[in-house]
Amino acid sequence: MACAASFAIEFDHMTTKNSPIDKIRDAAFSLRVGAEGDDSHIVDFYKIGQKRMLLIKEKGIYEVTLPDQIDPQRTNATLRPAQQRVLEVGAEDETVGRILFGAKALFEPPMLGNDFDYVGALSLAYSALRDLIAMRDTQNTLSKDLAAESTQFQNRTPARDSVHLPSAPNIHARCDSFGLKAHHVAKSVKDMTRLFYADAITNKWVDALASVAASRHPPDNPLAKFLKDAAPLLLFVINLRNAMEHPLPNQRVVVTDYSINESGNIIAPTIEVIHPTTPQSRIDALEFMLRTTETLVDVVEGMIACLCAVNVKPIGQMQVVVGFVPEKMRRNSVRFGYFGEIGGRMVPFG
Repeated sequence: MACAASFAIEFDHMTTKNSPIDKIRDAAFSLRVGAEGDDSHIVDFYKIGQKRMLLIKEKGIYEVTLPDQIDPQRTNATLRPAQQRVLEVGAEDETVGRILFGAKALFEPPMLGNDFDYVGALSLAYSALRDLIAMRDTQNTLSKDLAAESTQFQNRTPARDSVHLPSAPNIHARCDSFGLKAHHVAKSVKDMTRLFYADAITNKWVDALASVAASRHPPDNPLAKFLKDAAPLLLFVINLRNAMEHPLPNQRVVVTDYSINESGNIIAPTIEVIHPTTPQSRIDALEFMLRTTETLVDVVEGMIACLCAVNVKPIGQMQVVVGFVPEKMRRNSVRFGYFGEIGGRMVPFG
């Protein structure tokens, strides 16, 4: 349930000192969170990393920094908490729900054992989310700019001697940035797999993960089956970045601004990936960005679910599984959860 746009904090690291600054720092306090114009409710808040706190509101995500994080020696009694909006989307956004809230539902102690790094896993899910949102923003901004260019072109008086083609601003840099963010998402996924399988995940991590899934878990386990569909996209994203940053004759990316074909038709910007194992024929740049972003969201969400599905621990004598949450029972777009058999029925936890 959403709460008001302010929250209270009580510390669990109370000191035995009794100086004025210790009394200030150790006291509970309330804080109103939200950028100007964001009066939406706080839906959740939790730690990512060892010293970072995220607050998820309906329309934004904020990072709160406490005075002790800035001044751990407690030398300045006037320091106040700091807040910063780190994403302009919040709990109302489906991708936030599927990735961040979905990760929190599954990276939940003690379901993966006492030694699992739950905070680190959640931090990696947030990193993946941040890059996915950046990819989507790149696509949305380019879409608006291309629409404006198209309108301007249609309203322009044709020249007699030539065709004045539209131009997509910074199209090459935008495609490079998009590809790099996609690679960052894949890296976050790789780092997640290392939380489960550590050194077994080598530099060729997609192949290594497939080998681990086949050798350490029963046949036809969810992770092995998932990788059959997910591996091609992950390898494509990895190779895309290499082709962008280390181009070779048989490994490169060709980005083309507006062009004209032999029929005289104007062609919107396109992208083509030349690669011996993961090529992509020339495709509309916007379509490429949309398809890649949507599929990567599916991959990140599915990878989290499958990693947890094959590594979840039993509760006493009860076997626990990961399954789809019935649509009428979903909260914040979370599609996967833990289930246990009680009285002959699979009952969701949480």
